[in-house]
This record gives sequence, C-alpha cells and structure tokens, in this order.
Amino acid sequence: MNTPRNDHRYWVVGLGRVGSLMARVIDEQGQLHGITVRKEEDLARAHRFSENVQKTLEPPERLPENCVVLLCVPDAAVLGVSALWAGRGAVAYVHFSGALGVEAVQEQVRSQDVAALHPLLSVSSDDMSSSYAQGVTFGLSAGGNARAVAVQIAQWFGGSVVDVQDGSREAWHLLATLASNGVYALIHIATQVAAAHGITGFDVERGLAALAAQSAQSAEAHGAVEAATGPVVRGDASTVQKHLAVLQDAPDTRALYVALSRALIDIAEMRALPQSKLAALRAVIESNGEKHP
Repeated sequence: MNTPRNDHRYWVVGLGRVGSLMARVIDEQGQLHGITVRKEEDLARAHRFSENVQKTLEPPERLPENCVVLLCVPDAAVLGVSALWAGRGAVAYVHFSGALGVEAVQEQVRSQDVAALHPLLSVSSDDMSSSYAQGVTFGLSAGGNARAVAVQIAQWFGGSVVDVQDGSREAWHLLATLASNGVYALIHIATQVAAAHGITGFDVERGLAALAAQSAQSAEAHGAVEAATGPVVRGDASTVQKHLAVLQDAPDTRALYVALSRALIDIAEMRALPQSKLAALRAVIESNGEKHP
C-alpha cells in the first residue's frame, strides 16, 4: 500500500466487519487517530490498534484538527449516528452504506462534505486482512471536499472508484447483493438438495463453495458470457428436464432453477447456440414455470 499520504486524521465510528477493516488499513498508514464504539466489548477489541489511537464510547466534544469521520455502522443506523457527530469539527464524513447516498447524511451532519463509499467486497469477518481487499472497486457518491478523501481511502486499498448518483444507489446495492449474497443463498440451497437426496461422503458446502469460487474467477478472467458452461449453455434440454424432475417436490427451488435457466438461455443465445436448441430449452423451461408477462 505505497500510496501517497495526506495530512488528514481519521476517526472510525463502529468496529464491526467494515469498521475493523477500515481501521486496520488506516492504522497501517499511520493516520488512525480515534475509534468510537457502542459497547464495552467492542472497546476491548479496539485495543488491537496502535496505543496512540484514542478509544471511546462517546464522541469527543471536539475532534482534532483536519479530522475525517468514518461512519462504519449498519445501514439503518447511519442517519442516527451521523447526527451525533454534527458540529464536532470534522472536515468530512464518509459512510459505507450501499443503498444510502449523501443527501440525507448531509442534512444530519449539517455539512456538504459527505461521501458514500461502498466497496464491492464481501467482508466476512472482523479480522479480514487488508491484503484480501486489495484492488476492490468502490461505488462513490460525494459532495464538497469529501470526494478527495474517499478517493484516497480507495487508493489505500489499491482500488478504484466508480461514480454512482444518489438516485442509483439502491440499484448499485442491488447488483452487489445479487452477485455476493446471492452466491451464499445458492450454495445453501444446493447443500439442501444434496441432503435431501442422500449425497454424502465429502464436505458438501465447502466443495460447492470451491466450485462457486472457480466460476467467479472464470467470469472475472473471461466475462460471464464467455465463461458460462453447463447444460443450458450447451443446449442440453434433456438434462435440464431431468434436473426439473429431481426438484418436483421442491417447488421454490424448482422456480429458482427455472428463473436462472432463463437467464442462461439468454447467455446461450449470445453465444450463438443454434435456434433449434434454444427452442427446445425454452419449451422445457416454459412448460415448468410461469410464462413471461
């Protein structure tokens, strides 16, 4: 992380998964000045960081000069917590909510210097190494001087920013949720299918997770359309029909399979699958699911 330093000091509010990661990265830069948490047990965890970093349960009456406040709290708490930090001398505020933009927070802190900086990153634990997050893309909405601060944070991750308007924040968060949380759901559902059909002899969940990771790496390397494989993309309607038969007593999973197959048929068409095979796939899928409106 050999990126240029600035002369800001940083105060992290909240020490959950994102807050711990941000605090760790900024502490590595030598610019973490303070941490404020809500609970005593979180305060104990804060002592992992440099001795020179202040650790508190309440916001200080006045922040040090040139201090940036990082609001690393759950989405539902951002507005309420940000209001507590108004008028304490922060030069900028940065929050990490995916769906929330900057305007509502600007009203709470009574400042235009607010950035929303949401990473395309699954922060799965509060001890994630900063190296794991290298190269991440951030969705940025910013007002006033907060943009430069947010870009600096992204640079400390070796990452980049893409501008996302306030009106598009919900859509930004949705695409991130589908690509990340959707994977967890699919692995869980596939694990349940294995259990229902007596498939044992290995760690099913870990094996499926490894397969999902390999697919994601292929999509990153080649693009989802080019990397996609499987019976739908190959035009194997017979196998698709057999899959649907396996799911005859699991209507919710069957409906999900149908929805995903429709998207894969679109990919198959982009890959120039012969029209006869596309028609056969659609016939199988549409006979097992609701018609498109």
